[in-house]
Amino acid sequence: MKTRLIRPAAIVLLVVAVTLPIGAADSAKSLYNKGKDAEARQNYEAAYDFYRQAYDQKPKDLAYRSSYERTRFLAAASHVHRGQLLREAGKLQEALGEFQKAAEIDSSSFIAQQELRRTQKLIDAGSAPPPPGAVASPPAGLQKRVQEAQGPVDLAAISNIPITLKLTEDTKVIYETVGKLAGINVLFDPDYTSRRVKIELNGVTLQEALEIIALESKTFWRPVTPNTIFVASDNPAKRKEVEQSVIKTFYLANLSQPTELQDVVNALRQILEISRIQPLPSQGALVVRGTPDQIALAEKLVGDLDKQLQHFEQLQHFWHREPDQPKPAGQPERDRLYSYDSGGYRHGTVWR
Repeated sequence: MKTRLIRPAAIVLLVVAVTLPIGAADSAKSLYNKGKDAEARQNYEAAYDFYRQAYDQKPKDLAYRSSYERTRFLAAASHVHRGQLLREAGKLQEALGEFQKAAEIDSSSFIAQQELRRTQKLIDAGSAPPPPGAVASPPAGLQKRVQEAQGPVDLAAISNIPITLKLTEDTKVIYETVGKLAGINVLFDPDYTSRRVKIELNGVTLQEALEIIALESKTFWRPVTPNTIFVASDNPAKRKEVEQSVIKTFYLANLSQPTELQDVVNALRQILEISRIQPLPSQGALVVRGTPDQIALAEKLVGDLDKQLQHFEQLQHFWHREPDQPKPAGQPERDRLYSYDSGGYRHGTVWR
């Protein structure tokens, strides 16, 4: 009787023991597929969570591990971005929580650690009583808008360590890898289709690394915040859509006649292809609107032309003499020179 009861129990235990690994494998595969769906929707936080659970169940599966490691950085970056938005809105405690989550997910993230410390300092400073006679500073968001209104955003790498990287991979992966090394976020244009390229970087700066990747992948990038760049396909239509417009006023100190200001305007339009230029003759100034690159080149060109006008004015003042003007008494002997008129240099008797 006992033998009859033991046999069915043993069979049940055997069936359970066999089916448990199969069930675990199915569960891991299901989680992995959910992670793929979440990643396709760019929900990196959910994708990371599903991949992590699948990897925990089957840590020897290379596909699970690769997906888990890849989305860890993206999920941390997503928390950092949300934390930055919350901080700009004045919600420091909530922002701190997002930065803490980012640091927990990816402990090697420079930007998560930096933003965590920065936010904690803001919280500590806000809880401390202001010194006597102190004037309340504007909100952080307002300060940022004022700074951005002064000109284009400058990219500030958090890590200054030279970048060395040899990789043959998808363009997005390469950009994100360099971004992680330098501690910056990378955003991609929704219309951009990445492709596989080979990159070799040997001890280069962040700026140089990004320029090399852009050249190889036929893309271009622009900073949108000091620690975030936006990447898009390099074509005229997309550049026109993405490029920032900057307005700057240039003052020329060495104008002697109105036509010289118009000459500078013509040079900017023809050489740099800047169409939006407003001359202000009464102020001796130009108001120029263009891309950051155009404005930088315009500043160099206007400066060079203004210096040339100053040099030309000095020459005109020094050389211009009436041919028949007598030499003043006591004037030292000089070589025969040319005097200047509006048509160029002309030969005349100056001082001998």
